Amino acid sequence: MSFRIFISRNKQEVLKLAEFCKNRNWQLFPKSLISFHSIPFVVKSDFDVVFFPSPRAAQFFLNENLNVDFSTKFFATAGEQTALTINKMGYGIHFFPTLSGNVIQVRQEFQNWLGSKKVLYVGSNLARKSVLTNLDEKQWSFLQVYETIFEKAKIPESDIYVFTSPSNVQSFLINNILPKNAKVIAWGSTTAEKLENLNVEVKHTLERSEEKELIDLLINSY
Repeated sequence: MSFRIFISRNKQEVLKLAEFCKNRNWQLFPKSLISFHSIPFVVKSDFDVVFFPSPRAAQFFLNENLNVDFSTKFFATAGEQTALTINKMGYGIHFFPTLSGNVIQVRQEFQNWLGSKKVLYVGSNLARKSVLTNLDEKQWSFLQVYETIFEKAKIPESDIYVFTSPSNVQSFLINNILPKNAKVIAWGSTTAEKLENLNVEVKHTLERSEEKELIDLLINSY
């Protein structure tokens, strides 16, 4: 059976998925529905740890010529892809979670690792900051380094929809409607929660938020 699949990522970000779909004669519609723009920022707060929720956060922050001695700081991320991005930029990673798709487990693991250290959370105007929940406000600070912009796009009707972030869900629903019988896959529990809050039934939620995990799911379920 042939499927039409939409994923809210651009093709260059899902090359393995594109090859998989090509081999099965499935149609893939890859398109991110959000874009990112840097904004000026100044690092003022005292911190021991920088937490990066996404590759974009790391790129916008670390590409600036900051007067910060990072040799004395710890770097933490929300997932493996962000960790790889930071590694490619020449920095080491001190924390990333076991299952990046499980927001509760990510928070528990991070806060257990964090202890009493002070953390600077780097992100966008739509940052959810879920890993900071229940921390004392004196232990963390937030620094916006970029802005997330919704992109208007009409997506071809598909059988399977893979949403990779809450922001992509919001942007999709501005100009699109999910078909009644479409199967929806969430790229982690935060995205699943956003969809369910909008009364969208989620068929599957990825635990590790990885392309390989998605392909394995498609092999075993469709």
